[in-house]
Amino acid sequence: MDDFSGSCGMKYPMMNAVLHGLHAYHDYLIEKNEVMLFLAEQRRLEKERLAKVAIEKQKAGHTLNQLRPPKTSVAATTPSFHW
Repeated sequence: MDDFSGSCGMKYPMMNAVLHGLHAYHDYLIEKNEVMLFLAEQRRLEKERLAKVAIEKQKAGHTLNQLRPPKTSVAATTPSFHW
C-alpha cells in the first residue's frame, strides 16, 4: 500500500521509488547506447586505417598475399584414423 496522504512522511513513496527506478534505467539505456556508438565508430576508424595501410603497402610493391602466412592443408596437420 502506498501512503497517499503522506501520514508517514513523503506522499506516494512506492510510486516515487518506481519512477526513480525507471529514470535510472532510462539513463542507463542512453549511456549504453552512447558507448555502443563510440565502439562502433572506433571499429570503423580501425578498419579504415587498416585499409589505408594495405593500399600503401600495395603502392610500395607488396601484395596482401605476400604479407599473409601460407595456408596449410587440414589433411597435412591432422592425423587420419581409419577404422
